[in-house]
Amino acid sequence: CHWKDCTIVFDSQDSLVKHVNGDHIKKEKRDFTCYWQDCSREQRPFKAQYMLVVHMRRHTGEKPHKCYHEGCTKAYSRLENLKTHLRSHTGERPYVCEVEGCTKAFSNASDRAKHQNRTHSSVKPYVCKVPGCPKRYTDPSSLRKHTKTVHGEQGIKRVGHGNA
Repeated sequence: CHWKDCTIVFDSQDSLVKHVNGDHIKKEKRDFTCYWQDCSREQRPFKAQYMLVVHMRRHTGEKPHKCYHEGCTKAYSRLENLKTHLRSHTGERPYVCEVEGCTKAFSNASDRAKHQNRTHSSVKPYVCKVPGCPKRYTDPSSLRKHTKTVHGEQGIKRVGHGNA
């Protein structure tokens, strides 16, 4: 355990999680601050206990939300992430592209946002670095494909693997 002033060593993740939740994040405590060594929150308190419990999973590696589909071993620290994952089994795509006339749909809002930015945006921040080539792209994978197919291995070496 890397909680401030705690030096207990555990032989399993389960034991560590029970210890942290039972001894450091007690129900009767009103201090919802993470005192884990080198935590990036720098001891800024949470507003509620459950938020600290969820945060502590970053430190303990606990992933209590497990996929129940046969043969799938995925597990997540946050229930929202499991719900998004479950859509990969069901095929549900509730996030429809917001651009008029486009019928693409996605299992999560992040993929929809990526699609909208890459497909429907005129902003092309990924620039080909091969001297004299004016090509620009909305996403890094298209730039890599361009560099490889148009400029070949020499182009890839010249531009550092095509990264923007």
